[in-house]
Amino acid sequence: MRLTILVLGAALLWPAASATTYLVRPDGLGDFPFIQDAINAAVNGDVIELGDGIFAGPRNWNLDYLGKAITIRAQSGVRGVCIIDCWNLARGVIFQSGEGPQSRLEGVTILNGNSAPPGYFGGGCLIQDSSPTIADCEFSYCSSQYGGGAFCGNASPTFTNCTFRENAIQDIYGGGGGIYIQASSNVSMSGCVFESNWAATTGGGAHVDWSTAAFSGCTFSGNSCATAGAGVCAFHSQVTLVGCTLVDNEEREHGPATGVISCYGQGVWLLNTIVAFSVRGLGVWGEASLECCDLFGNEAGDWVGGIEGQYGTNGNIGLDPQLCDASGGDFTLEADSPCGPDFNPDCGLIGAFGIGRADAASVPEPPEDEPPAAAVTWGGLKAMFR
Repeated sequence: MRLTILVLGAALLWPAASATTYLVRPDGLGDFPFIQDAINAAVNGDVIELGDGIFAGPRNWNLDYLGKAITIRAQSGVRGVCIIDCWNLARGVIFQSGEGPQSRLEGVTILNGNSAPPGYFGGGCLIQDSSPTIADCEFSYCSSQYGGGAFCGNASPTFTNCTFRENAIQDIYGGGGGIYIQASSNVSMSGCVFESNWAATTGGGAHVDWSTAAFSGCTFSGNSCATAGAGVCAFHSQVTLVGCTLVDNEEREHGPATGVISCYGQGVWLLNTIVAFSVRGLGVWGEASLECCDLFGNEAGDWVGGIEGQYGTNGNIGLDPQLCDASGGDFTLEADSPCGPDFNPDCGLIGAFGIGRADAASVPEPPEDEPPAAAVTWGGLKAMFR
């Protein structure tokens, strides 16, 4: 008995294993020469920091987390200076082994990702059967058949303050220029930017297919597609947009028959959201529930089609949102904007940005009774399918 007590006491006093932080540099002179080598060596809780510069090459592409609860992050914390350039030969990052929220990617820019046959999903990032956390990252100039920037299949990731810019769909049957969400996924996106993404069919910014997705404080601008949902296409899905701004998105071919937000089946909620200045398409097409929203200046119509009865109710308006400089990418509001918090006190702020400032605004939570919110160069691809 005395020996057992001594052994147990020694175990309690033994110091707990601490996490290890590894450094990987673009010149290969860090703790490991390549990022995948560091992942292979890491254990749960470890951190892999990436130095500033451009990472490229086979063991810096197709980065597979291997189911590990590790963090890969930019060492400097400065956006846009830690870059993985995939040269249109590979994806950037893969989560496919049941990774959870403790598997994190932070502050990294992925350029020129390509799913490359025989894989057709997620040019920049593939998330399958996993739930990672992705924050302060950028996916640009990536391409795929489904999900140019990222693809989620039966996945529940969280994206925070991420940018999806100028990603494209390679195939005339594909969709989801920025992101494609499919197969009972449940995705949360907060403070994300979808800019100038393009899809040959549906969902220039985002396509949600038989899944649940929540967009909070997100911006969709300059996205385009040929068929439906230049900003967001929701197909038999539970989709919530809270405090979002959608401006200058374009339906290239079918125009009035579709919308910047296209809804197939019930289950789409828009709260405190601006949909304005859309090219060719309706602001919203299909069945959706709107509250405290402003639809204005959409070429094919604002409060028409399936949502005409909601204009003037539940705080919904159809007035010029008076954006500070939409053409210059400043979607903050002029002081006398009808979307300002003082104009409609029952609604508060409408849109992703406040009065004259470029930081994301705090947005209201969805009502409790609502569902959970859950390279071939881009220019070359775009020209190919026009």
